[in-house]
Amino acid sequence: MNLLEKIQLFQELKEFYSIEERAIIIKSFINDANENINKQKNGQVDFLQKNSLATGWSFFKEYFKELGRKENGIPVHRNNHECFNYLNQKYFKLFGKEKYTNYDSFRKSYNGNF
Repeated sequence: MNLLEKIQLFQELKEFYSIEERAIIIKSFINDANENINKQKNGQVDFLQKNSLATGWSFFKEYFKELGRKENGIPVHRNNHECFNYLNQKYFKLFGKEKYTNYDSFRKSYNGNF
């Protein structure tokens, strides 16, 4: 039963519930709605993250974007290898495998293809 069906049923039967029971039911509706919103947001975030790393070109673009990222004026990654490892791990978490075996294989791939 989806949330809309639950609300419609509640409207039909609400006269049988006390005020306290109604409050509990309404809170559960709000929790269900929030869970649905969070699931949709998480799905969108996963989709966007996967697209930002899926292809060699998108991984390459994300690498340079990440390489230039700073927090409080300080670079997030100390060097190219650290930045690459961060993105390769991110890719692994999203796809279950590493995009590149190591930094050198990444460099060779973009030197030959871009």
